[in-house]
Amino acid sequence: MKQAVKDHKLEPRFLDRAEDRIATERGDLQIYGGQMKYYPETKTFNVWPVYDPVNIDKRRAAIGLGPIAEFLKKRFNFEWNLEEQIKRTEEFKREQESTRPN
Repeated sequence: MKQAVKDHKLEPRFLDRAEDRIATERGDLQIYGGQMKYYPETKTFNVWPVYDPVNIDKRRAAIGLGPIAEFLKKRFNFEWNLEEQIKRTEEFKREQESTRPN
């Protein structure tokens, strides 16, 4: 799929959706930020934790996608908060580490 995007044979949004959907189904961090998650404790939706949120726009641009903040605002009317996402990602990683068998 990555090669097809590079060759302009596949729209970047399809790579984004596929990779992020597979990651979230596996319980991993997503790459491009396209998947949302329902948080029952706050009864709200938020972005599923993202690998290296600081550099998400670089990864998105590398495959031809626009900035995450624009995507989330347009698609979900959701405000991207980098500091919050950094915290969510760190918390997610701590939870994963604590549940892994030694």
